Amino acid sequence: MYSRALIPVVLICGGLAVAGCSSTDYTQPISDFAEATQNTEAAIVALDKQVTDAYAALLRSRVLAKKSLVQPEKRNCQVSSDRCRLVIVDRDGNKQFLSPDPALGKTIILMGSIRMYVEGLKAIVNAETAEAVTSQVNATLGSVEALAGTLAKVNGEESSKKNISEYTTPVGKLVSWVVGQYVAKVKIDGLRRATEHAHPVIERVAEYLNEVAGIASDAPKLALAESVSKRAIALEGGLSDSNLDKLILSAARYDKFLLARPNSVFKLFQTAHFALVEKLQNDDQSLANMMAKIKSFASEAKTLAKILQELAAAGGKDEEN
Repeated sequence: MYSRALIPVVLICGGLAVAGCSSTDYTQPISDFAEATQNTEAAIVALDKQVTDAYAALLRSRVLAKKSLVQPEKRNCQVSSDRCRLVIVDRDGNKQFLSPDPALGKTIILMGSIRMYVEGLKAIVNAETAEAVTSQVNATLGSVEALAGTLAKVNGEESSKKNISEYTTPVGKLVSWVVGQYVAKVKIDGLRRATEHAHPVIERVAEYLNEVAGIASDAPKLALAESVSKRAIALEGGLSDSNLDKLILSAARYDKFLLARPNSVFKLFQTAHFALVEKLQNDDQSLANMMAKIKSFASEAKTLAKILQELAAAGGKDEEN
């Protein structure tokens, strides 16, 4: 026979139990999402090396072709100097640093901010107490604001900070009877709050990165296309198993890169995040569908990171063996 004092507790427990998807259902998808984001960041870093190295090679070629002169930057490379940087000067007097800054520096910063946000989601779902969840949710909301500020800076816009209300947990005296279920509900609420706030920012960031990655991918495309062309010429000049194998390998590498387009990863990232937001907002949405979209993003990001890292390691040059 239950006492009357326990009846409200049982009702609360039931209410929490049917509040929707268990927080454990989000543990693996969000972990996959975080890993995919890390791989995307690694891919962008590798793509940056490709683009920057290609531009540096172009500047060197201008010097060696006697189209530009090399000299130290003004007031550089002296005993009293703080820096020693070389510039190239063309016939019209235009100057550029011989060793260019990272071509995708701003994009890498944005990806770092995205990674921090997604790691925040992972920390929320892995937190063990309501207090820890609350702390992680507020930290994640802060990372979203930082991401929005970074995007505004990259676009040359004025950052408009919103006064976000602090996330708090509706702690009640009777909840202590159902701590496990309560913490699970707080996690779902926290994830819902964080992703809903982040969604419009993520949409804008993904669109920006999609455009940048599409343009930047021209550099490795050029290197890979030249590799195929070189191998085709070598096969014409000397028909052999070795030359044929090298041509096939070179074409396969280029084909793999074309299939794993850098900008497509950001479209998949955008789709995966939206699926997560939808599921958290409406438990009637399919969990399997959300997980499938995150898996698709994770697979593409892993493939792209591997391809670009291999190309970056090769220095954009054709493999001799």
